[in-house]
Amino acid sequence: MKKIEKRTRIVTKKITITNEMETVKKILRIYPKGPAACVLDTWDIYNACKGLSSDQELKELILNREGKFIIRPDSGEPREVLEKCLEILAEGFGYTTFTKTYTDQNGLKSEREYKTLNAKIGLIQGDGIDINTMGAILDYLVIKKGWSLDNFAFGSGGGLLQKVNRDTIKAAIKASYIEINGVGMDIFKDPITAGGSKKSKKGKLSLLKDSNGYRTVNHHDIEVDPTLASIPNAMKLIFKNGQLFNEISYAEILENIKNDTELCNRIQEKQMAMAAQKTTV
Repeated sequence: MKKIEKRTRIVTKKITITNEMETVKKILRIYPKGPAACVLDTWDIYNACKGLSSDQELKELILNREGKFIIRPDSGEPREVLEKCLEILAEGFGYTTFTKTYTDQNGLKSEREYKTLNAKIGLIQGDGIDINTMGAILDYLVIKKGWSLDNFAFGSGGGLLQKVNRDTIKAAIKASYIEINGVGMDIFKDPITAGGSKKSKKGKLSLLKDSNGYRTVNHHDIEVDPTLASIPNAMKLIFKNGQLFNEISYAEILENIKNDTELCNRIQEKQMAMAAQKTTV
C-alpha cells in the first residue's frame, strides 16, 4: 500500500487583541517549522505588513524559520489590497526578478519580467474568491503588474457554493469579550479596508426587546443606564467552557427559519437574483 503523506500547517483567524505583532511572534516561536498563515486585517492590514519587517525580532523569526509565513488579507477590493501588500512586503523583505520568454501563435517572441518576494513570505486571498474573481486578480497582478504567481495562493469557501450563505442573512459569529486571569477586555475587529462594513460589536452583549423592537447593548451601556438590566435578555447561553446548554435540534432550527418571514424573503430574493443571472448568461 502506498504511504500517505501527512502535511499540516498553522492557520489563524483574526487576531482580535491589542498587539498583533506580539501574537505573531508567539505563534512563530511555538511553531518554528512548516507553513504558517495569519489573518492580519483585524484593524489595518497595511500597518501589519509594515510591522512584520520593522520589528527586527519578528523579521528574524520569519526569515530564519523552516517554512513560509503567509499573510491573509480578508476584506476590501482584492486587487487593490493585494497589490499594496505586495509593495510593502517587497520593501521590507526584498524581492527578486526573473524574465520569461513567450512565443505567440505567429512565432513572435516577447519577454516579460516578474517580481517574486523573499521565499519566506507570501500572501493568500480567500475573501470573495470564486472562479471569476480569481481570474480577474491574476490578470491584474500577474499580467498587468508583473507579480509572479509564486507570491500568493487562493482559498475559497462560500464562493464554491450557490452564494446562499451567512452573507445572505448578514450574520457572523465573533468574539466580543474575554477574561484573562480575572481581567476583562472588550475585543472587536474593524478592518481599514472594509470601510466600517465589517466592524464587529464589543463587550458583554445582551439582546433586548422593548416597544421599539430589538436592540443590542453591551455591559457598558447597562452601567450607564441601569434600567436596561430590567429588560429580559433574548439571548440564551448555548456554550460555555466546553459545556453545551439549552440544546436545540436541527428540526427546531428549520422551524424557526420558516417562522422568520424577513429571513425567508431575503433568501428567496437571493435565489431569484441567481436564477435571473443564470438566464442572462
